[in-house]
Amino acid sequence: MWHEAAEDLVFIKEIIKPPEAQEESSPQYKERLKKKSFLYEIVANERNGIDVDKFDYFARDSYHLGIENNFDHGRFIKFARVCEVDGQKHICTRDKEVNNLYDLFHTRYSLHRRAYQHKVVQIIEHMIAEAFLKADKHIQIEGSEGTMFTLSTAIGDMEAYTKLTDCVFDQILNSTGTEDDLRETREILKKVVDREHYRCLGEIKPEGTPNEDEISQSRKHLAAALPLPREGAEADGLTEEEFEVLAVTLDYGRKEEDPIDSMDFYSKKYPTQVNKKKEQDCPTRWGSKQKMISRIIEQARAIRQVLADDRRASIHLTWQDVDVLKAVNEGLEPVSTFTDALSGDAYVTSSSILPILQLLKEDILAPSESDVELTAQLKSGMLAKLEAKYANDSKTAQKLLRNCTFVDPRYREYYSNLDETKREIETEMIVLGRQTSQVKIRVEEGESTFAQQDAGEEQPAKKKKATLASLLARRAVAARPVLTVVERAHAELVVYTQEDAIDTGENPLQWWKVNETRFPLLSMVARKYLCICASSAASERIFSTAGNTVTPQRAQIKPDKVNMLVFLARNLD
Repeated sequence: MWHEAAEDLVFIKEIIKPPEAQEESSPQYKERLKKKSFLYEIVANERNGIDVDKFDYFARDSYHLGIENNFDHGRFIKFARVCEVDGQKHICTRDKEVNNLYDLFHTRYSLHRRAYQHKVVQIIEHMIAEAFLKADKHIQIEGSEGTMFTLSTAIGDMEAYTKLTDCVFDQILNSTGTEDDLRETREILKKVVDREHYRCLGEIKPEGTPNEDEISQSRKHLAAALPLPREGAEADGLTEEEFEVLAVTLDYGRKEEDPIDSMDFYSKKYPTQVNKKKEQDCPTRWGSKQKMISRIIEQARAIRQVLADDRRASIHLTWQDVDVLKAVNEGLEPVSTFTDALSGDAYVTSSSILPILQLLKEDILAPSESDVELTAQLKSGMLAKLEAKYANDSKTAQKLLRNCTFVDPRYREYYSNLDETKREIETEMIVLGRQTSQVKIRVEEGESTFAQQDAGEEQPAKKKKATLASLLARRAVAARPVLTVVERAHAELVVYTQEDAIDTGENPLQWWKVNETRFPLLSMVARKYLCICASSAASERIFSTAGNTVTPQRAQIKPDKVNMLVFLARNLD
């Protein structure tokens, strides 16, 4: 039993950190590498970086940091299977899971950029490391058999290493003032607690990752750049050792390489045949045609080689074919960005349709001298179809688009017939105002009560001692002129049209939340229009979520339960 337990312990160590060289590995590792190599891709996958370790800390850190994690690890596990690739068994997934895996690496990038390698985090880490280095020789930790270790040597003894917890930080911070050996360390940690961090002087983007010599040279340049003290004045005393240059590398886990290139995929039709990443045209997935063409252009050399090696192949990828694909890609690629933007459901999209159409007409799809004939034909054809579609739309659809754009404080002046739209909006404001005026909202001494206008019974109000503020408020309300719904609607429109447009990068919903009290009637109209999605992509996502919920193994779920599960899946992080 002990021998088997020892082998299991070695196996656990190897799946956490596989041996770098075959000579350092155990015989069992060499045997498993031949028959069950996929076992070493579960915990620490050095082949492509997709492992359960990332699944765990991505979900944990995204939750606690409030950063959105779009990667669905349950879906990946559902489609994962072991396939043989080049004589070894590897974990593969369905070809349609490419975008889900891109979400995984994008989440990694976001966490590193916004948390792990954020400049404040880097500064705090440096300050704590500096403090611990100064305290290294002055703190003794008892290990096994009573041996004493310092902070830097405790890693060599398991008993001492387990005592390296956050209590070391508190021990130094709470040490008495008489302990001069820890005075400098204590001052640094106190600055960390009081948020008196080292000052960040700036950030630059060098070409490539700087080495130690380049970082040292940067320190010298920073120290030399300080202005010399005036004659008779004391020098600042800053030397190059007091500057710190931190190199931060942000990528998707494989430096300049695409991490998905190291992943193998299988298809629904051929579950045992493995292929590399490929984009396929899909009628229900917008932009897939452009992505497929872009991928073929990227892999043109490999495709030619495969076709040349296959004697049975009756087709060949010629340079004329590549030129045609490049021309098509140049025509479709600029539009794909707008397609992705209009497919979102977490932000306002309906009000962006008219501005985007105007931008496409005047800039994106406008003819350019550098366009080849096919690209120019594609652009003119797409523009003609767009103009014909929205010109032939019903008056109701055109009215809807105009109203959506008008109530968005970013784009309300993107079209000419502003007076007609204002009349339509004003009519809706009057209708909504009259509907809501049937219910009075009465505020008495800080408590809100709701009562129907025609109700005979009145809610008994609690008597409270009148305050100076409440007395003055009553006087102000009594002196305020009473406007009709029509007058209020007209006044709100006049003020709204005189407001400055906000930046296109700002959130219009946040703007309306802040200005709702200024435009009570117009805000109700905005709430009605801005919740509309510009495309059916949001509905398609709901259908996909429902399909993942009602599986063949869960086919007996009742409709009301399905509705609740789909609602929770789409609205809970």
